Amino acid sequence: MQFEWVVSARFANVALLAFLQRCLKDKAFSMRKLKGCIDAGFCFVNGRPQRFSRSLVAAGDKIQLTVPEPKVHVPIQFVYEDECMLVIDKPEGCTCDERLVADLAQMGKKIELVHRLDKETTGLLICAKSSDVKSYFIGQFRSLSVHKKYLAIVDGVVKEDSATIENYLGPIERYQGHVKWGVVHKDGHYAASSWQVLKRAQKATLLMLMPKTGKTHQLRIHTSGMGHPILGDHVYAKGFRCTYKAPRVMLHAHSLAFVRPKTGQVLECRAEPPEDFKACLQGVSCAI
Repeated sequence: MQFEWVVSARFANVALLAFLQRCLKDKAFSMRKLKGCIDAGFCFVNGRPQRFSRSLVAAGDKIQLTVPEPKVHVPIQFVYEDECMLVIDKPEGCTCDERLVADLAQMGKKIELVHRLDKETTGLLICAKSSDVKSYFIGQFRSLSVHKKYLAIVDGVVKEDSATIENYLGPIERYQGHVKWGVVHKDGHYAASSWQVLKRAQKATLLMLMPKTGKTHQLRIHTSGMGHPILGDHVYAKGFRCTYKAPRVMLHAHSLAFVRPKTGQVLECRAEPPEDFKACLQGVSCAI
């Protein structure tokens, strides 16, 4: 659902969250839900996302709010399993923490997390069934022996067909308990990503992203640095040329290739993108 208002003089200097509550008092939205919409970047003030619920609105401000439809629960899918490991297809909204470990334990899968995906990122995740296997895979990631491929729908038309980005990343800002990373020139962590255009639309592009390293928010920072942030990423995008309102960061871990512990065999796993990703492709006329 989408709403739009122009702030009248009598609402000037009212906090954004309070303004939304007053305007939507007949819609039965809870304060928590409205604040969640602001935090997620679904509220725009004069065309720019406003993520601070306490910011004050001014007379004449144009406020736009998108309230996403209730999410349908998507179960965790098992992509591959043997006596050492489990590869899952992580759904959107699932945080890589103790909750995920507990959820898998309830399904009879006792695991340790080897690496992580952002809450909004979907796709393949390796889980170890013992500390020894976890240590093995941590070594594989550190030696850059695990090959990852992501699908991303980015803003605008990427002109080049492919390239590699190399720089150094580190924390640049802290707000409301969150840490924003970015390009730094001192004491940073080396980060490298290759990318390739899969399909271009009028105002968006489907990319295959191949991170060589695995730093925090690396792909989101690198695509934003190209001038083509991932759709739905209101942290690393100042704005979007594409008018499609992506419900989340349109990033999907599509493929993982690695050497299996004990056997030494190379295994490649794949996971097709979820329905909201496919809907976004349709919405920007970039279906594959």
